Amino acid sequence: MAQSAERTPASDECYCTSCGDIIKEETEICPNCGVRQTPAPAEDDNTTAYLVFGLLSGVLSLIALPVVFAPVAIFCGYKLHESENTVAGAVVAALGVLGVLVMLLTFLLSFAAFL
Repeated sequence: MAQSAERTPASDECYCTSCGDIIKEETEICPNCGVRQTPAPAEDDNTTAYLVFGLLSGVLSLIALPVVFAPVAIFCGYKLHESENTVAGAVVAALGVLGVLVMLLTFLLSFAAFL
């Protein structure tokens, strides 16, 4: 550890998350202290876009064109869930599923009107 205090990490090195020793970035277990290095969570720049577009599509699927907007909302909900934003993903996907139900109900009511 005294060695790492006097030098800075190179471009392919980083500090151990436990002991602070300089190690290679791809190192899974620190050779100095033996602690497993957890990779930094990947930032998904599209998370906000999926949330906004998904909520907008979900609401629009309840009002007009559920055939178009409901699948978009479900897809955005899936992508949010995939990026570990599970609550937002569930809400957006639920809006999409609700849009599908509105579409089916509209179809059934219009079909029944012709009988």
